[in-house]
Amino acid sequence: MKSKSYQLAHPGVDIVFDNMVIVEEANSKLDKIEILTSDTFEDAKVLAKMALDGMLYIQGWTLKFVYQQILAGHEIYANGISMVLKNDKPIAITIVNGNHVCQSYTVNNERLRGYGSKTIAELKEKFPELKGNYGGEYGTPNFFKKSGCVDVIEYSDPLGIWY
Repeated sequence: MKSKSYQLAHPGVDIVFDNMVIVEEANSKLDKIEILTSDTFEDAKVLAKMALDGMLYIQGWTLKFVYQQILAGHEIYANGISMVLKNDKPIAITIVNGNHVCQSYTVNNERLRGYGSKTIAELKEKFPELKGNYGGEYGTPNFFKKSGCVDVIEYSDPLGIWY
């Protein structure tokens, strides 16, 4: 599993890594940011378990099901996974399936800080033709386009995309 770590040395200062800016609040403590990216399906299973335990999903939506399918051994669901940990806690994830379609999730209080875009950037190295997948949420298509996905797909049957 590939891992990149960053120590935020000065709270309140923009931190730049790989052309991505992360802004921390002035009153936050020193934060450790780590980006994990799967190299093998076994790595993907570890990250899926961390995401499931860390509740990186919205109840009733497809990501929880995708994590469960990965843990059950269905490799088609996870050609690649990239996750951001903040102080060892998972806060953002992007998963790429066998069709090079991705789903992404960032916990509410960490959105708009570049973490989700960074997970996509990590996966675009391996999957340059990455397509974003959304279910009609406001703002999601713009997120995927700004993050460099070549296309954005709205699904009505999420299982059809993920098989």
